[in-house]
Amino acid sequence: MAIFSGCEKIVFRNPSDPIIPTDTTPPTITLTDPANNATGVALTKQIAITFSEAMDSTTINSTTVTLMQGTTPVAGTVRYKSGIATFSLLSSLTPNVVYIATVTTGAKDVAGNALVSNYTFSFTTTSTPDTTPPTVTSTDPASSATGVSLTKVVTVNFSKGMTASTLNSSTFTLKQGTTSVTGAVAVSGTAATFTPSASLTANTAYTGTITTGAKDLSGNAISANYTFSFTTGAAADLTPPTVVSTTPANNATGIAISQVISVTFSEAMTASTIITSTFTLKKGTSAVSGTVTYSGTTATFTPSAALTVSTVYTVSISTGAKDLAGNAMTVSSTWNFTTTGPPPLSFSKDVIPVLNMCESCHNHGWSPSSNASTYYNNLVSRGYVKPTSYTSSTLYNKLQSGHPGSGSISKVNTDKIINWMIQGSLNN
Repeated sequence: MAIFSGCEKIVFRNPSDPIIPTDTTPPTITLTDPANNATGVALTKQIAITFSEAMDSTTINSTTVTLMQGTTPVAGTVRYKSGIATFSLLSSLTPNVVYIATVTTGAKDVAGNALVSNYTFSFTTTSTPDTTPPTVTSTDPASSATGVSLTKVVTVNFSKGMTASTLNSSTFTLKQGTTSVTGAVAVSGTAATFTPSASLTANTAYTGTITTGAKDLSGNAISANYTFSFTTGAAADLTPPTVVSTTPANNATGIAISQVISVTFSEAMTASTIITSTFTLKKGTSAVSGTVTYSGTTATFTPSAALTVSTVYTVSISTGAKDLAGNAMTVSSTWNFTTTGPPPLSFSKDVIPVLNMCESCHNHGWSPSSNASTYYNNLVSRGYVKPTSYTSSTLYNKLQSGHPGSGSISKVNTDKIINWMIQGSLNN
């Protein structure tokens, strides 16, 4: 509740609302790699900083996480993932030199709390130059992989940080046979990616190659060309499903009131999308209750009760129905059928005249009226007619018991009342 007075707004908390505590605890740094004052650190070391809680990734960048050699900034890229910030070098460090890493108070947690103060740690590099050549530790897809996605981004992981400028379309290639695949190469830390310019071809073998032109941050090249291969999978299913047949057929007539409705699709469907909201049966604008089942490529709708005789029904499959690949029907499928039975009877034209014959002999409690709707409502309100359960209607049971007897009103006329009730006791 809020009370306004001039420019003031006083807000009262609903006592039933839960009190959600606000995070006001500033984050801290729990671990660094290298550790503070570490020595003999590799010249290509990737710096890792672990926080005490989840951080706002937008505040973890090259401004808030820095590495310095004295007063000279060290070039590198900063990333944040799963509570850890990493500083990846763009070139090798200098041997036997002290470096200082800093995380500033610009780094904030997801609640907006900043570090209380700048955090610094230092380490000293090894005196031994790095002469070990890098190696490929893994690829994605793995070598000899099959069924690979046609939109796959190919990744190669190295044993150490690589010099980005040495990984390009000349040193990291993808080929289909002898034909080169065009794409873009990117490097981040120890990983290089190749993103094809277009989808790959289905069911086709591809070969990836890293040449000896690829070098680590110390300038060491890989010892020999590295190759790996994989095979793509089938083309993605992009074809929407369709309805190929229905039972009853469209515009069918003389359909039994116990009919189970079925529909066959052009392909296998996702069963969870074939439900009472996507597979419907209607009498006019009124939904018919029932259960939906699905098996193979066929869905069935079983009405909860017998259908009404001599009535037009509409069946619909909506665009919510999807195939196994997730493709939805392009347009809804709708068809009609008509149940069997006597022609629809009218309350005002067929039933009232017979009831008036009854009234000519007896004064009944249904209060006849010259207005058909009033007449109908009188019958319903007094239980003479029960539209939702015609077998329990007073009129139905009277007529079924033999009333009014022979001679006074013909069976043809009394059958009009019974059939009108079976058709739904409509006020028509």
